[in-house]
Amino acid sequence: MTKKYLFVVFYILLVLGVSAQSANADLITYTYDPSLGTLPDAQGWTENNDPSAVVNISGGVLNVQSSQSGMQYWSVFADPFDYSDQISIEATLRINSSSYIASPVTRAGYYLGVMDNSSLPVWTSISDSGVYFHYEAEATSSFIPVSLNDGQFHDFRMVADSSGFELFIDDVQYIDEPFRMGSWILPNFLSFGDQSNSGHSSTDLLFYRATIGTVSVPEPETSLLFISGLL
Repeated sequence: MTKKYLFVVFYILLVLGVSAQSANADLITYTYDPSLGTLPDAQGWTENNDPSAVVNISGGVLNVQSSQSGMQYWSVFADPFDYSDQISIEATLRINSSSYIASPVTRAGYYLGVMDNSSLPVWTSISDSGVYFHYEAEATSSFIPVSLNDGQFHDFRMVADSSGFELFIDDVQYIDEPFRMGSWILPNFLSFGDQSNSGHSSTDLLFYRATIGTVSVPEPETSLLFISGLL
């Protein structure tokens, strides 16, 4: 292998490395990984404890059995952000059971919550029979029926930006809502778990991640032209 060829290979790897760092430089992530064998508290999350709830970790999975009389969830205050930055909430969940209450107020048994720096809330509301978005007060999106208590893990992904909110389950889009104005009281807030005094669930969490920001990969044309000149 010639020195010239070795130099070209080294340059390509250098360019790719710099591009990857640039692409991820503006991303902020918040994760919880049960495979580490610790509860969310030990990984930087604050617990809202329901004394009647049963919480344990087994086989790298967080199982939470919440009651109808309290809320069992974890939260963190993120660095300041707004939805124009785009935020993606991802969670791999097995919904063993999760309630849905339609009246007098709409409540589910499990939530993935987010509020930006204006305290505009969006809760991805998950029952074993369907999903919906919950906004300020009693404003909600339409309930979308989907059977989730099939004994399988499902990948949930909520994406919020300045144009609206989307929900995907196993890469299939179920909800696409326009941006809604409003405010709450907890800016830059992320949460997961049972966040209702009337809902309840038995849910297994395999992984959670919130990503703030968008990936922007530098265009490679200049570098590739330089490399082609070397060759």
